[in-house]
Amino acid sequence: NVGDVRGTLRGNAAETLTLQAAGTYEGRSLDLTATGQALSGPEAAATLNGVVAGAYVHLRLSRADTDWRVAGTFDAPDLQALAGTAGNVSGTVTGTLRDLRLSADGEIAGAVFHAPASYAGGVLRVQGATAELPYATLRASGAIFPTLTLSAKATLTDYLPGTYTVQARGSLSKPDLTAQGRLTGAAAGLQASGTRLTARLLGQDWKLNFSGEALAGFARGQLGSGA
Repeated sequence: NVGDVRGTLRGNAAETLTLQAAGTYEGRSLDLTATGQALSGPEAAATLNGVVAGAYVHLRLSRADTDWRVAGTFDAPDLQALAGTAGNVSGTVTGTLRDLRLSADGEIAGAVFHAPASYAGGVLRVQGATAELPYATLRASGAIFPTLTLSAKATLTDYLPGTYTVQARGSLSKPDLTAQGRLTGAAAGLQASGTRLTARLLGQDWKLNFSGEALAGFARGQLGSGA
C-alpha cells in the first residue's frame, strides 16, 4: 500500500506481470491497471490504462535502449478534480518517458485551446499554444505545471480592445497574470484609443490601470462578484 492506495501484483517479469492499484493519492481518486510483457528482456512492452481524478489515460510503452517509447491518449472531461480549475482537455502522447510530446485540445474557463506541449524533468511546457474566446485570441509559450511561467500575446476585439503582452505566474488554480498594452478602440463607451493599459489578475482579484489623455485612473474588483 502507498498512502490510501491499495494494489496487487501478480505474474513474473520474464513473462507477464500485472499491477492493479486503486484508492486515493494526494486527495485524488486513482484506479490503474498496468500490464508488462517480457520486462526483463530487450523486447519489453507494457500497457497502462487508468483513471485519475476523472481523467482517463491509455498508454502503450516499448523499450528503447535505456528509455521507453510511448504512444497513447488522454481525456480529462472535468479538470476541477484534477487541477482545481473548470474545463476539459483531451489529446495524444508520443515520444519517450524522458521527453514526452503531447498534443492537447480542450476548453478552460471558456477558452477553446490547442496546445502542443512537452513533459520533461517534471515540467509541462507549451510552445505556440493558442486559445480563442468570442472577443479574444491568445498565443503563448512557457511552463504551465507544476507552476505557471507563461509569456503570451493577446488581442482583444471587445471590452478593452487592443494588443497586449501577457505574463502568467503562480498555478492553474491561482494564476497571477499581468498584461501591458494600448487600447485600439472605445472602452466602456469612451473613445480612449491610444490609452496605455496595465492589468493584473491574482486568483479572483483584478485591477486595471489606465494612463492617457482621454482616460486615466484605475478600476478593481473580483471575478464573478459583479464588481
